[in-house]
Amino acid sequence: MLSSIIFGIIHLIAAIFKGRTGNIIEKLTPVARDVVGGLMDSDMSGPDKFEEAKKSILAAAVEQGLEAADHAIGLLIEMEVTRAKGDALEEILDNGLEAAREIISSINASDLTSSSARRAEAFSRLKVALIDKGKELFTKEHTLNLLIEAAVSSFKN
Repeated sequence: MLSSIIFGIIHLIAAIFKGRTGNIIEKLTPVARDVVGGLMDSDMSGPDKFEEAKKSILAAAVEQGLEAADHAIGLLIEMEVTRAKGDALEEILDNGLEAAREIISSINASDLTSSSARRAEAFSRLKVALIDKGKELFTKEHTLNLLIEAAVSSFKN
């Protein structure tokens, strides 16, 4: 039963992110789940875990003959971190994706991938926007990262 729920959520997310990103989500979610799950209890720092997960998932993409952009891999990682921490992925996207898209469109999605300062700005603005809308539940660090990656992916599809 749980696997059918997870399968349904994967298809829902893939439908939101059509094209290449949706295809990557469908094909690489099992890999991302294994990789992220294996790193959750690691002593590595968060950024180091992210880079290790990114390398492993990119290697799996190449092995499967898939071309995966950084934003798609980032989205996959943040989806799996959110899931591993027990948060409701669908609820987070329902409640925060629109606010994240508004912020990303005002910053410029391409600037976000090349500038850590822009990413930090998006992170801060999204947190404030969600608090202003009474959605404090969605302001955990991993949740904000998920929403930012999702918004960037929606513009780059």
